[in-house]
Amino acid sequence: MSRRPSGAVPREPEASGRLDAASLAALVELAHDAVLVRDSQNGIVFWNRGAEVLYGWSETEALGRCPHELLATRFPCPLAEIERQLVLGGGWEGQLRHRTKAGDEIVVESRWESRFDGTGELVGVMEVNRDVTARVAAEHELAAEAARFRALFAASLDAILLTAPDGRILAANPAAEAMFGRSEDEIVAGGRDLLVDSSDPRLAVALREREKTGRVRADLRMLRRDGTPFEAEVSSLVFVDSAGEGRTSMMLHDVTERTRALEAARESEARFQALADAAFEAIVIHDGGQILSVNRAACALFGYTEAELKAMNVHDLVAPGEAKRVEAIVEAGGGEPYETMGVGAGGVPLEIEVSSRSISFQGRPARVAAIHDVAERRRARQALEEQNERLRELDALKSQFVALVSHELRTPLTSIMAYLEVLERGEAGRLTERQRRYLEAAGRNARRLRRLVDDLLFVARADSGRFVLEYGQVELAPLAEEVVAGLQAAAAAAEVDLHTFAAASPVVEADRDRIAQLLENLVGNALKFTPAGGSVDVRVDTTNGDGLLSVSDTGIGIPEPDRPRVFERFYRGERVAGPTAGAGLGLAIVKEIIEAHEGTITLESEAGRGSTFTVRLPLAG
Repeated sequence: MSRRPSGAVPREPEASGRLDAASLAALVELAHDAVLVRDSQNGIVFWNRGAEVLYGWSETEALGRCPHELLATRFPCPLAEIERQLVLGGGWEGQLRHRTKAGDEIVVESRWESRFDGTGELVGVMEVNRDVTARVAAEHELAAEAARFRALFAASLDAILLTAPDGRILAANPAAEAMFGRSEDEIVAGGRDLLVDSSDPRLAVALREREKTGRVRADLRMLRRDGTPFEAEVSSLVFVDSAGEGRTSMMLHDVTERTRALEAARESEARFQALADAAFEAIVIHDGGQILSVNRAACALFGYTEAELKAMNVHDLVAPGEAKRVEAIVEAGGGEPYETMGVGAGGVPLEIEVSSRSISFQGRPARVAAIHDVAERRRARQALEEQNERLRELDALKSQFVALVSHELRTPLTSIMAYLEVLERGEAGRLTERQRRYLEAAGRNARRLRRLVDDLLFVARADSGRFVLEYGQVELAPLAEEVVAGLQAAAAAAEVDLHTFAAASPVVEADRDRIAQLLENLVGNALKFTPAGGSVDVRVDTTNGDGLLSVSDTGIGIPEPDRPRVFERFYRGERVAGPTAGAGLGLAIVKEIIEAHEGTITLESEAGRGSTFTVRLPLAG
């Protein structure tokens, strides 16, 4: 122990002279706090009942021991500093950590009092220790809770405001700063009126509700820094803080996008309802039981009003004997259409086909069912089949008529052409120039009529299945030259250059006469629609295992709308109006011949620039 420095004033014992030593000892023994006294050698000389209870060591075990060693004391500062304060100030107060006999670490509030002799020598120290372990743990937990709250407050994605009931704002988190476009200082200084649109009638209702119940949740109109209003969902709770002051917390969530989404959903549902009402098929939306929505066609099919259907269960529309089967289909997914028996108003049986899908309707799971009246569809299908059968009969009659008329025309037409040839040769007498011109005109028209009759007969044979091909080895280059040579006179008359170009001479397995016929039709068409001074080129080549024939012209071309239909029978586009008009069978016959030979034909054309027809036929062998 140390001596008190000269001039140091010792702390006077409290209540000195009021109680004798025995009374004081009795009082100390009864104290709940641990009281111990150590001498100048740091040995314990007094250990009260409170110390026994707190630390677990009996008085006998503690006397003579150094308390710092016995209790494994952990000091908040160096022991030398504490001892210096004992000498200079006569005492010390602070928190210590001790270990009990059971090995538990506890926290105590400790108060030390110095005792000096008449010479100023420190002769002892009295310690009074109070267990504050639970209080310190609670303070630590409170501090941790406060730290967690501060972290949540700062990190929350929703805006949080701490307010007073009178509308003052005490704090705002970063999300609130971002939401309103203002700093926390601005928000605190401006108060509630800076952020909330006071003209919103919902504000007064929300404040009354919070005053009445201590909490409220409502959508309110808020204001950004630039005055732009926006909708926010506000949750507010009244509470009392640790100082006993009334406070309110406000959590705000910007629901602008949600509001837009809801409006878009309502618009979408309105559009869906409009489309559903315009549909011919019945549409029923249900949640597996309750009917949620129907269209006009559903009302008409089942014979109920919209209100009546919405008051019904969807199973009320299914025949009792079919209910379990339909439920099983729906539970399995119900993706494929299925037929069942429905029930209309008054118990009227309905044959229906149902297609069902899962959807989201008004924010909840639902199913949409498209329902067809099978009986009506069956009647419509039967009527359509009857019409088709009638059309087939008419088409057959037409083919028969064309074949009959063509055959009946061909015989007298052949006779007419023979007599015209006799007259042209002068066998019936010498002709004047005028008579010769008349006969030539009659001959041209007769030959034109003969070609038309031949085309009609070809079509009739193709339709009746009597179109027979006589296959043989056909070399395309010589055939093309032969056809072009036969049409040179027509080309000269039209003042059009006609040429053949053969890069190869492919051999195909084909009917030579029919291939010649298709080439004559293509070249004849090209000459017909190429103005004087133009040209028509016939090219022969091989490509990718096919023989190739192409006919190109510099004529008027084929307009885009006409191209998909040029191979249809009797189709004549705008370009063929006037003197070049024909029956519209030439290209149709070309297509029939090519398909019979398992070949293909393609068309490339540009209006005003000409056209190219390309035929591909499989090579022989």
